[in-house]
Amino acid sequence: MNGWIKLHRNMLDNPAVCKDAEHLAVWVFLLLNATHKPYDTMIGGKRVTLQPGQLVTSRVTLSDELDISQSKVERIINLFKIEQQIEQQTFSKNRVISILNWHKYQESEHQNEQEVDTNRTPSEHQPDTNKNKRIKELKNTRTEEQKNLLFAAYTSNPDLISCLDSFSELRKKIKKPLTDRAITLLLGKLDELATGDVDKIAILEQSILNSWQGIFPLKGETGNAQPRGRPPRGSGEYDLLSL
Repeated sequence: MNGWIKLHRNMLDNPAVCKDAEHLAVWVFLLLNATHKPYDTMIGGKRVTLQPGQLVTSRVTLSDELDISQSKVERIINLFKIEQQIEQQTFSKNRVISILNWHKYQESEHQNEQEVDTNRTPSEHQPDTNKNKRIKELKNTRTEEQKNLLFAAYTSNPDLISCLDSFSELRKKIKKPLTDRAITLLLGKLDELATGDVDKIAILEQSILNSWQGIFPLKGETGNAQPRGRPPRGSGEYDLLSL
């Protein structure tokens, strides 16, 4: 991997990163190995596009590369996650780590623009607006990729993944987008309600068809009970259950 990264001086004031030499070594390793542009890779047999600030690694890799015990590596990664330095999605053999604030420190040409003369004309403020819009778009793209990673880790069935994507789009449409935690709860609930992909697809299609925010047992499988969160007939749109 070629190129360079930026190291901001405020890293010295970060107690999680500078706790000891091994914490600092892991942090710098993550920075150096994170991709700086969209990068296609294979995870669990699925093609995934990593976004800037993301990398695929494992506890074993970090341990071997940095000569740190695997248990210590795991503690360091967990601390970084608790301190909101990173997010991660774990798989059977590796994990995808996303470095938070990557765009703030690695892509900004002028990190202290807020300190520049405040008497600029409106036209001079336009670059700031464009930059903020671009950062927002990049964050939205990374969120979409994280969703795809979670779905790909859950199933290799393209029909089920398609249904999960459609349900995710429904949640966006009703202004209740799925967070990573909501996706985890959704997948766990699917496993509780059904064991086979066919039934899981039917459950998702039932919610999509009725514009339900949550997922429920298939009609006819639980007697005449109505899904929790559904108002009486004739009351209009369903009161959608929050995940």
